[in-house]
Amino acid sequence: MGSLSSKLVSVLIFCASSVSFADEPLVNDWSRGQLFSTYILPTAAGGKAVRSLDRDFVFPDDVAVYAKNGDAAQIGIDVSHHNLDGCNCSINWSTVYDQGARFVYIKASQGISGYDPRLVDYWKGIDALPPSKKLYKGAYHFLSADGSGEMQAKWFLKNLDARLASIGNQRKIDDLPAVVDLEWDHRVNKKGQQVPCADGKIHNDCWQIVAPNEIIARLTAWATVVEAETGKKPVIYTAKSWVRERIKDENKFSKIGTAKIWIADYVPHDKNGRDTLLTVKPRVPQGTVASLWQFSDRAQFSNKAKPQRVDANLFKGTVDDFKVAFQLPK
Repeated sequence: MGSLSSKLVSVLIFCASSVSFADEPLVNDWSRGQLFSTYILPTAAGGKAVRSLDRDFVFPDDVAVYAKNGDAAQIGIDVSHHNLDGCNCSINWSTVYDQGARFVYIKASQGISGYDPRLVDYWKGIDALPPSKKLYKGAYHFLSADGSGEMQAKWFLKNLDARLASIGNQRKIDDLPAVVDLEWDHRVNKKGQQVPCADGKIHNDCWQIVAPNEIIARLTAWATVVEAETGKKPVIYTAKSWVRERIKDENKFSKIGTAKIWIADYVPHDKNGRDTLLTVKPRVPQGTVASLWQFSDRAQFSNKAKPQRVDANLFKGTVDDFKVAFQLPK
């Protein structure tokens, strides 16, 4: 899609309280945008330029365009502390809803001890919305190349429950299924310098030192523990290029007996408007189907000052289809 002109609606920011916890607040983890701009966007297989859709999605303008020209769909976002780093504030979720978002995934944890310090404020803000502005929400865990799948699953659940309890909340039946984020484990220190992986050496992706079958085993273990605790099959977030690099045989990935695939596939803005969200499909590992498609890492909410950039995601189907797909009460 090309740029669309419309009346801009401010995305308001307001101050929020913070909650102090032990363990390790995430500060040096790379955002999804950083990971994908480094490892996906420059080239595709064979060195050809990657083009897949219009990455410069604008809320609410492009939501309206898709609704007019495409099939039924629900568009949502995912967020972490990166969205508001350096700002003691929180997002106005009412405005997010008004501009067309219908679901939100929030980063909760990483590895066996890392937690996202923004989870509590994000969750609390969404819960404060009236029933007429229902934003479905769920939590995701970044699977680290260190620590077993079982250990990381237990940390994800323990951390999530403790932080929700701190605001008088708990996991509920209308929460979205948990997500395990499986992608490049790129590590840096506070200065942005790369740090060694478990073998004491520098790797762009710490999964490089883990065998494909072991990666599958850890992923399966994480999903098994979380499903047993939550009663919902988790969703796997990944990218075809990562699966091709680390799992090698994409068919192995497709045989994992767990939930749905949330695929990340976004590319540079198509100024000619030929390759857009309306005309292309995401690239997925062989034998899989994408239930969710993260199509942009720089979608914007209309704002006269500095539009907040977020990851944007597409579910193709009606609200009822969405509820069935993600095990939500009707």
